Amino acid sequence: MRTVTLDQSTVGAIISEHMVGFETCQSRGAGHFVSGAAIVQFSIGGDQRVERVHVIDSSLGSWAIEQCLLQAARFLTFPLPKDADRGEFRYPFSFNEVAERITVPKPESWGYASLGAQRAGFNGCRSRYGFDGPFHITAYISSTGRPRSVGFHSRKPAPDDFASCVVNVTGEAKFPSTRGAIVKYRGLVEYLGGN
Repeated sequence: MRTVTLDQSTVGAIISEHMVGFETCQSRGAGHFVSGAAIVQFSIGGDQRVERVHVIDSSLGSWAIEQCLLQAARFLTFPLPKDADRGEFRYPFSFNEVAERITVPKPESWGYASLGAQRAGFNGCRSRYGFDGPFHITAYISSTGRPRSVGFHSRKPAPDDFASCVVNVTGEAKFPSTRGAIVKYRGLVEYLGGN
């Protein structure tokens, strides 16, 4: 079985034909401040259909938008070269770049204790959905220290239900005061085992 990386011009042309579907995903965002990019990994089967798709990197901070991108991508087909049985590629989607200016980025250390306090919840998601790899969250934190919107990505493919569980657990976290600003926070959650 031979897997090839698909040509970006072919991929770009097909995604452009369906861009309206992807652009409607932005309306799923939880505020005018949601902005950034998501890099989506596509795996194409021998029937030329999307076999697996997941977000491998994202600064969006909105699982609703990220999940919408995945749902729209699952309906596409991509031609494979004659000598290939499978294909793969990555594609970046960007949204609302202007809004980056209205959020305040914080270093990972700023919210580490808040994520650590959610460890039992994250481990519950892991055991429920059988995911044991590291993952990242990106969240917009309100002045009360509560997440207004949360996004998810992982290098390892993760079930959508696992990502939704992680987003819900993160949504229950209490972060430090943002002093009136909307903070954009990105953190890594590693698998440490146990509760």
